[in-house]
Amino acid sequence: METEGNFLFRKTGVFLRCYDLNLKMTECRQLQKVMVEWRKEEMPIISMFAGMKIYMNWNEHNPPHIHIFAQEGEALIDLRTGDLLEGILKGRRQRLVKRWVCLHQEELLQMWNAQEFIRIEPLG
Repeated sequence: METEGNFLFRKTGVFLRCYDLNLKMTECRQLQKVMVEWRKEEMPIISMFAGMKIYMNWNEHNPPHIHIFAQEGEALIDLRTGDLLEGILKGRRQRLVKRWVCLHQEELLQMWNAQEFIRIEPLG
């Protein structure tokens, strides 16, 4: 989900934009907030640190990834590399997440493959 610009949400690779839905910007922002909350509810929180909530939805597309919800928006991070796949994550937070993914990569990939939720320690 991209909260900056006019993208509303991404579902199975299709981007819906506010202008596609004939929404005013205030309506679009309200709907964006609802969509973020809805997506968070369908994914378990696996960790929280540095003002970020980290979720995993193993019922999704490859490559294996996690969702990061932070003040600046949502980002998808590749579990194999720790790199940003899409979205917005500012420098410091992106470096912290990459370090956390590298530290817990084996656990994260096991969780993705087994489709079993476990809570992982935050970055200290």
